[in-house]
Amino acid sequence: MGPGDHREPNRLREETLERQKRLGVVPVDAELTPRNDAFPAWESLGEDQRRLYARQMEVYAGYQENADHNVGRVLDAVAEMGELDDTLVIWIWGDNGSSLEGTLTGSFNELTMQNGIPQPTHVDGIEQEPMHGLSFADSFVDAAAPEHRTQQYFEIFGNRAIYKDGWWLAMMMPRIPWDATQLQRLFWQEAERYKVLPLMGGMSVYFGVVPPMPTQSRFTFYGDVQNVASGMIPRIYNHSYTISAELQVPEGGAVFAADAAKPATGGEVTLLVNDKPVGGGRMDRTVPFRFSGYSGMDVGRDNGLPVDRRYADKSPFAFTGTVRKVVFDINPHLDEDDEQALLEHAQRSLAAHGLSA
Repeated sequence: MGPGDHREPNRLREETLERQKRLGVVPVDAELTPRNDAFPAWESLGEDQRRLYARQMEVYAGYQENADHNVGRVLDAVAEMGELDDTLVIWIWGDNGSSLEGTLTGSFNELTMQNGIPQPTHVDGIEQEPMHGLSFADSFVDAAAPEHRTQQYFEIFGNRAIYKDGWWLAMMMPRIPWDATQLQRLFWQEAERYKVLPLMGGMSVYFGVVPPMPTQSRFTFYGDVQNVASGMIPRIYNHSYTISAELQVPEGGAVFAADAAKPATGGEVTLLVNDKPVGGGRMDRTVPFRFSGYSGMDVGRDNGLPVDRRYADKSPFAFTGTVRKVVFDINPHLDEDDEQALLEHAQRSLAAHGLSA
């Protein structure tokens, strides 16, 4: 869809399917599924709604085009290096493909069946559950190798699906139920086998089941640490804490003394250098929970977007001295009741953040 192109979506679906058939993406006898009643018909929408959804499709199409172009650039570069024939390309068109959980060398156990690394039976003395899944290594040498994976379950926040021998069964809470008994039974078997149950366990706090209290209260970061994911930063929300830093220029620390252990509490900030106060101020309110899964923490710089674009050219505001270490103490003077109340608030925030991600 181009700017101002408000063609009826069903016709676009048909055109897309025909194009996919010509390209060999789908079988020539593939058929479109009927529109579910959970999704309003195009003719039932008002003009403003149509303009909104058309604009959303334009943005998504632009994203697709940009991603496709730049993936092509990567593959062209690999080809120029003479490494294309020895490169495995796995295309996953979905969320979290390039998020911060991995490292420069990938994630632990990534593609172990293909790279020859044996699966560990124990890590730090703890017995490991065998890795799930089936190897597709034989397809590297035989394009016609038979398909080994014939079924797969899916589940996130109660939304769930099961694939079996070309058949799909999907259920979206709370709008789209499912009623195919055999596949439904298979999903619950797979869910129990792979420890998916209980469903919606991440929101157990709403049912009065709160995870155990974290025991670690001091966190030390050495040197130039960057892009710590938001779910991994010290739990500084809604209570007092100290941050001490060993720096080359200057040496110092900071203290935030909260008014009370409660969401969005205010408090006093004190900056100390060589244990002597050199500055400070009042914060009437603080951020009670994290806003984004991609707004984490950096030490000695800020890799996020600037608050004011007028000084965007100075980003990432790298510290010009040397950071030896930074220590967070997040538990200077909390009592047990305060800790429990803040834990429940944090768990509710995490659940809400997951739902809106």
